[in-house]
Amino acid sequence: MASKQFRSLNTKLLTYVAWSSFVILLVAALASFFIQYERSKVNTTTMLNQLLDTVEDTATVAVYSRNKQIADDVLTGLLKNDIVHKAMIFSKEGFLLERSKNNPSNTMDQINRPVYSLFDSKDVIGYINIQPSAKYSLTEAKYDTLYNIISSFILIGLTALVIVWVMQKYISKPLAFVSNTLHDIGSGEKQRIPTLKNNKNDELGQLRTDINSLLSTLEDKFNDQYALRQNIESMEQQLRHMYNSSSAGLFLLDLEGRLLTSNSTLRNILNIPTAINDQCEQQCVFSEFIIESEKFELLMNRAISSGQLVSQDFTLIENHNASPVWAHCLLSKITTSSGQTNLEGVLFDVTRRVEAEIAIKHEAAHDPLTGLLRRQATQSRFENPSAVQTCCFLMMDLDGFKQANDTYGHLAGDKVLKITSDRLNQCVRSSDIVCRLGGDEFLIILYNYQSQNLALGIAEKIITLIHQSMVINENTTINVGISIGLADFTFNDEHDFESMLKKADDAMYEVKRQGKNGYCIKNPNGETTLKFFGADFATNDLSTENH
Repeated sequence: MASKQFRSLNTKLLTYVAWSSFVILLVAALASFFIQYERSKVNTTTMLNQLLDTVEDTATVAVYSRNKQIADDVLTGLLKNDIVHKAMIFSKEGFLLERSKNNPSNTMDQINRPVYSLFDSKDVIGYINIQPSAKYSLTEAKYDTLYNIISSFILIGLTALVIVWVMQKYISKPLAFVSNTLHDIGSGEKQRIPTLKNNKNDELGQLRTDINSLLSTLEDKFNDQYALRQNIESMEQQLRHMYNSSSAGLFLLDLEGRLLTSNSTLRNILNIPTAINDQCEQQCVFSEFIIESEKFELLMNRAISSGQLVSQDFTLIENHNASPVWAHCLLSKITTSSGQTNLEGVLFDVTRRVEAEIAIKHEAAHDPLTGLLRRQATQSRFENPSAVQTCCFLMMDLDGFKQANDTYGHLAGDKVLKITSDRLNQCVRSSDIVCRLGGDEFLIILYNYQSQNLALGIAEKIITLIHQSMVINENTTINVGISIGLADFTFNDEHDFESMLKKADDAMYEVKRQGKNGYCIKNPNGETTLKFFGADFATNDLSTENH
């Protein structure tokens, strides 16, 4: 904003003193004129009375004797005075003589002097009347006023000059010097107001000292604030660098779950395009980036209602054909000084951890060679069924595996086990379980099969597939057989994993004892069904030994 037109203190001082002197001189002139005019009127009256005293005796003779010549001489003598405009002598008996000057003149109040008898001092025989000339009084008043004006002008002018000189020397010029010097001093500069020679020991000198002291204090404060601001900016840069370079995604949400602010790490974790600016980012709803959005909203409600730090793992929404991303989210409620409530959060990318945990769990639950479930994992699944009515255990053991393993080595044996696991998976549904118990022993659990014939059909399919030649390499093929023991039950019966496994194991060894490469099932009524498919399971031309 532009400041108003600047006027110096000296200019104002001269202006105010000049106008004040003029006004005082004008008032003094008017007052002097009226006073001198009134004084002149009083003097005129006094002089007229003195004239009347001079002509009183002659006027008495003229009135008494009614002598016009004497009266005319008296009146003519009176008119010779400048202060007399008109004179008149008259008696009670009718004698009257009047004389006046020809020039027009404003007259003052008339003066009447009674004329007494020559023989009786108390007997009034006539009057002498005089009208003073106002022009004379006005002229006298003008001359006296002019003299007073000149005197007042000299006195007031000299006084004003002295006042201006004193005020300029001791007040206005020092103040202007202090003001201009202070105006030119920039923030934080070391410049100070020099000593005022004529004001060392007065209020202006004290003001100059106080201003310099204040400037020194402000300079120290400025330097302290500058250093503090530098430290704050440095800390802010460090914190911003830490904020943006943090391995965790930091963010702030409103109570509706909208994203208010975040660091770059969160953008990377949530895969927010860089083209989205901060304003667009603030329109994002955080739960839109999470597959389990309802769970995240429940987590928000827990954080708001409890006021405590809450956390949970979530799966993030990724682009097509991208690997799943798991994140661990921490939320806590905060209230600002203005009373606004928000949610601050931290998001960690725990994909590696979750993948490692999944890998550990998978490794603990699956056989590393064949990828099939281990015994403990199989038992755990069996003991936690879901809508299962019937179940059948198929206990299996390869025939001729030991001879092939001893002949061609463990690598060839491992290849046989892998091929066997693949063929077993081909014979069952995805809802069934295929398990490697150890060595060349396998277990299949069939769920909700419609009849025993279906289980027996699967057993026959397994025997047929396993009996087919297994290509180990270009020069080696191996043929093995398989013995299967079956045990079935409904979940209305009281059976556990171990008892079912033992029942199927007994049936399998019955096949082993009777001839191998077949299956055996023992029905609840005690009947045993055995079926064999021949014993032609050789490795090349070498027959396997019997177990």
